[in-house]
Parts: sequence; C-alpha cells; structure tokens
Amino acid sequence: LTFGNHERRVWLYEEQRPEVAGMLTSELLQTLVDHGWSSSPYGEYKFIGGVGFIHCALNRLGKSVGGKNAENTIANDAVFDHVIGHSHVKREHRAPKYGPSKHVTILNLGCALPQGRVESYIYHGAQSGWWWGCCVLTLQGGQITGVDAIPMAELQRRYG
Repeated sequence: LTFGNHERRVWLYEEQRPEVAGMLTSELLQTLVDHGWSSSPYGEYKFIGGVGFIHCALNRLGKSVGGKNAENTIANDAVFDHVIGHSHVKREHRAPKYGPSKHVTILNLGCALPQGRVESYIYHGAQSGWWWGCCVLTLQGGQITGVDAIPMAELQRRYG
C-alpha cells in the first residue's frame, strides 16, 4: 500500500492535536499488519521490479504533481517508470528518453471504488473523468511492459 494524501491527513491531524498523538496512526498501521500488508509512507516510492509505485509524484517543493497533463509533467523529469493513482483517472503516457531504456512510462491507474462512485469533495462529480477498475501489470527489466485494465463493472459481474 502506498499511502496517499487522505492517509497523510491522519498524521497531520495527530501533529496538530497532541492529545491524540499516535492513537490513529497506530490503529491504521496495525490494521495493515493484521492483514499482512506492507506500506510506503506518503511521498516515498515502493519499487517493484524496478518500477516506482507512489500515490502521486511530488515536485521539488513537496507538492503533488497533478492536473490534466500530470503524466506528461512527470515523464519529462522521470528516470524510471512510475505507477500513480492520485487523480483517479486512467491514463498512460510514454516519453522517449536518451539512454538504455529509450523511454519511461507513467501509468495512472484510476480508482478501485464501486462503479460510478464519485466522492463528494469532487465539484461537478459527473465530469470527474474518473475510471473505476483494477489493472494487472506486467513488469520486465524495470519497465511496465503490459497493462490489462479490467473495469469495475466487469469485476463485479465476474466476482459479485
């Protein structure tokens, strides 16, 4: 699990309220341990097969790289393939590079919420552009070489 901005709020909440320091974060971390999950803190990469998994790439000021062209922006400076999910949309961008890998791929996965669900914090939710589903990735030689995107509606049909 790569912690995102929502999980980060738990730490920020505790920092601002010393009377609850450690109570919420320990509960969250223990839940992950109880289910056999490992985690990466917000803003830190988890490398699997040489590919960097992170909730959202951060710029030099520690701000999330977002917006309509986030994948392009990340690819301009990236030196390895990225898998992100901050914006809840499904997009893939492949940028040519000099050197042995010849390119980097930035894959934005979408979200694994129930089909059609848009959180209330999104203004004009119907125009969110969100994609609901899961992606099965093939990683080889430090690169994303295959993406099988399965829409949530299909997963619900198959598995209930």
